[in-house]
Parts: sequence; structure tokens; C-alpha cells
Amino acid sequence: HADDTVHALLVAAAYQARERILAVTPYFVPDEALLDAWCMACRRGVRVSLVVPEQSNHRLADWARERALRRLHEAGAQVLLSGGMVHAKLVVVDGDLALCGSVNLDGRSLFLNYEAMTAFYGGAEIDGLSRWHARQAEAAGVYSGARPAWWRDVAEGMVRAVGFQL
Repeated sequence: HADDTVHALLVAAAYQARERILAVTPYFVPDEALLDAWCMACRRGVRVSLVVPEQSNHRLADWARERALRRLHEAGAQVLLSGGMVHAKLVVVDGDLALCGSVNLDGRSLFLNYEAMTAFYGGAEIDGLSRWHARQAEAAGVYSGARPAWWRDVAEGMVRAVGFQL
């Protein structure tokens, strides 16, 4: 992967997180480095809470995300499905950092497209964004993390293989 400042910040913040990682994104097709960092944070006892739409406006992206959602769920993350298409992007790490902007948590957004994120370091801003995440989480359903049929797993893998292009 090419170097990306936002990606590097997300990975580093996950490894340094002590209490929580809160996220809202319409598309969740992270690369292995970001997914590993979030799964390891879960295993260290960091509360990871991710809100994604139950069904986004990109069906292939929904198929491509399933393996990552299951891995996060298995690691102990709270994965939540919103009933409608939420196009907002937010990541909060502890009370130290919040990111909002146009970056989806996928390879295309992080490494190919020109995107912008605003970093917030102030307590009041981070608290406000955390409350917004909480409202999104309260209105969302819980992801089951159920294993798919073998044919679905194969199809998800095939879609994931081209997921960088989504």
C-alpha cells in the first residue's frame, strides 16, 4: 500500500488506544493492517464499537465487508447495523482524538481517492462526536456474526479480492 497519513493515524491510534474506538462509516472494507490493529485493540480490552448501514448503496461493498465484520465481532467488537444509509464518517479514539470527514474505512478511500478528514483534539468536540456515535448506536441493530454458507464465503472472498476497486 502507498503511504497514507489518515491510515497511519488510524493504525497508530488503534495500537495506542486504552479505552475505546468508536466508528461510523458507510463502507467497511479495511486492509489487513487496520483490521488487525482494531482486533488487537479488542483483545487488549479496548471497547470497539462500529456502526455501518445494514445495507449500503453499494451491494458489492456489503459483500466485501462481511469477513472483516465477522473478524471484528469474533475479536469482541460491538458491530451495529443501522437501518438506513448513514453516509457520515467518524472515528473517536479514547478522549484524545476524533476524525470526521470524507474518508471511508476502505482501501479505495484511504489509498486511491483524494479525501479529507478533520482531526479534533478538544474535549468538548470529542464529547459531542461521541454522543452522536451513541445516538447512532442506540438506533442500530446488533450484528450476529453468523458464519455464512460455504458458497457465500467463497463469493465474499472473491468480492474481497477485488474490494480495493470498490
